[in-house]
Order: sequence, then structure tokens, then C-alpha cells
Amino acid sequence: MKIGVIGFCELDTLVYLENSQVFGGGALSTAIHTALYGVHVSFYTYCGTDFPISVMHNKLKPINRYLTINDISKECSAVQILIKKENHDHTWSLLDLGGWKNLELTDFKDINSRLCTGYIKLPYTIACNLSNYVARNDIPFIAINPQGTYLFEQLKVLKADLLFFSEKEICNAAKNKLPVVLQVLPELEKDIVVTIGSCGAIFYSQSTEKYYYVPSFDVDVVDTLGCGDAFAGGFIAFQAKGKKVTDQLAAGVLSAILNSQSWGALPDPVLVNDYEDILSDIVSHICVFDSSISLVEESDTWCHTCVQAPPELLKALESRDRGYWKYG
Repeated sequence: MKIGVIGFCELDTLVYLENSQVFGGGALSTAIHTALYGVHVSFYTYCGTDFPISVMHNKLKPINRYLTINDISKECSAVQILIKKENHDHTWSLLDLGGWKNLELTDFKDINSRLCTGYIKLPYTIACNLSNYVARNDIPFIAINPQGTYLFEQLKVLKADLLFFSEKEICNAAKNKLPVVLQVLPELEKDIVVTIGSCGAIFYSQSTEKYYYVPSFDVDVVDTLGCGDAFAGGFIAFQAKGKKVTDQLAAGVLSAILNSQSWGALPDPVLVNDYEDILSDIVSHICVFDSSISLVEESDTWCHTCVQAPPELLKALESRDRGYWKYG
């Protein structure tokens, strides 16, 4: 199996760590978290002439032997991220699209037609055009996390089997609150993941017309930035492996937890080796609802509390050496 991830490769300027510049974030974080589960991943991006490609490649080497990068170089700037500390456990960023403003679909003509899954994280219009183009390569499964401003109705035309959103993204598109948005998700005729921050995530299955809820888990958090991208990486990896939806959600949660252990949208290159028991514990907490109404009716019982983390997970987090990723 092989997954292709298309999107931003970001150069983060961490202003609260003496303006340290590191790579990470966006689709690159998704690609790395996918690769950590032993899935072969090719990452397609624009790396402008001012992007430190040699540095990026050197830092990627120890992460995972399954991740390969296919650069599509252009005369343009790399995506620049300015990250400031907002409070104890979160950061925020300002985004410059850089080279993606000059997108040429033909730059992606050599995307591997043997991919089992394609994942795209780009502004809506670019994602729409690119997904139509990539679909011609007969990639069996395409997932999209559209960025920027768009309307709920526009999502219906995306050539995708699965859509990823944060709660803020989908609510802004629908111009309504989440309980109302959940009721209209079936209109998109796609599988849909909505991450809801510290409350966990919701998955709508088009085939079964059921809603799945996976909670968050109580762990010490360094920073939550990029956890949504990490969640997508774990979810996509297990989807490509042909695992059950509940396993896909559990892998997403585990990836988000790992991502929360370092500052900024930086992927954690260390994965717990024996993660099956941890995933099984997470799966046991997943709830399935026949309708959005029943999901919302019981929301008071699940969306405001974190589940106690599995002992195996806490032990693994305490025992890992993350010195490579500690800055400042």
C-alpha cells in the first residue's frame, strides 16, 4: 500500500523560542504521522528556492524509512508560519500561501498512479482543481481537508471519498453551530471527520449512516497545535490498512496525543512500538449513534470530560526520549 499526501510543507518561526526556525506543520505533519504506522508515504509539495531543502531532508531521515519526499521546485517562497504562544497549551499561527498561489496542475502529472490513497490539504479552490486532476490517475480513495473560506454547498462538488474538518472549519462553512451541522452532514454524500478539540472527534459514515464519537484522553499536553493534522495521519494510515472505522479513529487519537507532546506543529518522530493494547483501550470508549439527534442529545455526557488515559500510554509517554525535538 502507498499513500500520497499533497499540501503545505511549512517553515515555522517559533517567536517564543528565540525565533527558532524548524520545518513541520500542515500536510507534512499528516504525512509523517501516517508513515509512523509503517505505511509507505510520498509527500508532494512546492519547495521554493529559498526553502532549506537540505536541512529538511537531513531532519527527515531519522523519522521513518517509509517516508519519501517528492519536491516540485518553483521560483517561489516556501510557506512561512509565524507561531506565537497564546496560552499554556496552545499556539497560533499566521499563514502565507507562498508558491501555491502559482499552482500548475501539470506539476503533479507524475503522481504515482499506484497510490491506494491520496490526501490533500490545500485552500478550497486549489484542492477542488487538484482533486479533479488527481482523480484521473485512478487513485481508489481520496481524502481532502479544504482550507480557507468556502460554503457548505461547495463541498458537494469535491472529488473526495472522505472530508476532514475542524469544528470551526465546518461550522464556518455551514454558518451554524455543530449540533445543526451534524444533521446536514449526510447531504455531502461522503464520509466525514470533524475534530472537536479537547472534546475528541466525530465520524459520519455515509455507508452505514451512523455517527461515531471518540473522546479525548487525559494526558499532559505541551501544545495542541497540529493535533488535527496528526489525527488525520493516524486515521488515513489505518484506512489504507483496511482496518475498521473504530481502529481508524483510535489511531487518529493516538497520533494527536503524540503530537501534543512538543511545541508547535511539529511531528513527534517516536511512536510507541507496542500500540495495539493502547488502541484497543481507545476503541472501547468509542460510542456509535444511529442519528445526529441521539448524538446531540447525549452530548452533555461525553463532550465535556476527558477519559482517563490507558496506563500503557502514560508509561510510553513517560519513557520516550524526545530530546531531538526539544527547543529552547
